[in-house]
Amino acid sequence: MKTIVLLRHSEAETKKTGMTDWDRNLTEAGTVLAKKSALALKEHVQEVDLCVYSPAQRTRHTAEIFCSLLLCKDKLGEKALYYNFDFDHFFDLIFALDDSISTVLFVGHNPFITRISMYLTDKYDLFLHPASFTVCRFDVNSWIEVNKGKLKDYAWVSSK
Repeated sequence: MKTIVLLRHSEAETKKTGMTDWDRNLTEAGTVLAKKSALALKEHVQEVDLCVYSPAQRTRHTAEIFCSLLLCKDKLGEKALYYNFDFDHFFDLIFALDDSISTVLFVGHNPFITRISMYLTDKYDLFLHPASFTVCRFDVNSWIEVNKGKLKDYAWVSSK
């Protein structure tokens, strides 16, 4: 069994003059929301073998909150998990994972994080608000076998 958790970063501050999009932090409400959502994820996943996140400040902070509240063995910042991230990059990353890894948490941005959730679950009315996540479990032994046809079950948890 292989499990992919797709998490949208929590609520971020509005971009201010002179601030890059990369530097936007979580709001106080976003920090609280991320902690609440991480506790909700613990009902579905007890342990995360690898956390992959974009280097944007709000995404990194969301990943840190989740990893502090879950048993998270390893973290990997991945620049590709930004707005231009696409399905090919995603599956290249998935297929390259070591098979000793059972559960991977991706912390990313919309629209990609919602689009990949919709694609894998075939639920095209699904939307990931800030700090919302989808847990996708695949009935496979190797990451190279992961595809939507092998989806065993999923859970979608909205922060709204």
